[in-house]
Amino acid sequence: LAAAVEGKLLGTLRCAFSRDGARKVYVQDLLREDGREVWSLLGCRGGHLYICGGTAMGREVVLALQRTAVEHGKLSEAE
Repeated sequence: LAAAVEGKLLGTLRCAFSRDGARKVYVQDLLREDGREVWSLLGCRGGHLYICGGTAMGREVVLALQRTAVEHGKLSEAE
């Protein structure tokens, strides 16, 4: 992945590690931190997001994405 960033195939790489190090970092935390950019990529520019991991983690990520759409995309909870 680092090579993809260096080769300009990826513009940004953010890694979340919940089991390494003293501070636990979760995917949904990074999505919330980067909400404006995430919405710009997914909601405005037709980007794609692929989620891999456990079911519980997936639910939390989907919830974070829904909150991002409401906050930055001005969508309703139902949308």
